[in-house]
Amino acid sequence: MKTRVIALSSLLIASVLTARAAVVLVISSAALGGNDTTDWSTLGPVDNPVTSPFTTLTTGGRTFSGDSASELNQQDGITWNGNFAPGTLVLTSFAAPMTFSFAQPIFGAGAHIQPQEVEDNDGPFIAQIQAFNALDTLVGTFTRLGISSRTGDGTAIFIGIKSDLAEISKITFSFTATQSDNLGVMGLSDLSISATAVPEPATYAVAAGAGLLAFAGWRRRAGRA
Repeated sequence: MKTRVIALSSLLIASVLTARAAVVLVISSAALGGNDTTDWSTLGPVDNPVTSPFTTLTTGGRTFSGDSASELNQQDGITWNGNFAPGTLVLTSFAAPMTFSFAQPIFGAGAHIQPQEVEDNDGPFIAQIQAFNALDTLVGTFTRLGISSRTGDGTAIFIGIKSDLAEISKITFSFTATQSDNLGVMGLSDLSISATAVPEPATYAVAAGAGLLAFAGWRRRAGRA
């Protein structure tokens, strides 16, 4: 019985640790489990150029840097006439992909995204997100189909990536297709960031496995008494 309990516990822990290597696409901030965010307003006034590359802080005080950003706009039908939610600050680039690097690795990040908000780009597009670890090794690539418009109705899609480990040090946003075939012009909302872990069923399974090992040890000591 003792040997079987220990073997079962070891197998359970090994299988859980293996499963925690998953990297997945997320399509909402809620699914991401976002607990931190960027604040584009720190980059300067609306409709002004953004110095790139830049380094700044998240609202939670985490250092990150951005590359290829060009200008800060707002979903107001004037500086950005797209389909973000009204009033959304939009960090734009004229030379996508946009890259963001984090001083401390995170679990995941994502943002609402849209290509250039002009008539020629109304219609379907394909957005891509990639994540890299501290060694600059690619850990995941995902794409998502979106529809671009100039309705200002909050329908800009969310694309994000999340790992079970705090291993993501860099993410990039790009397009693989747009209506106008201009892949360089991009708008992004503030990034939603999953910076700390939230206990998941796998975590509880590890705790259960540790409990079984402790129980086996107690049975062994009790048998000797």
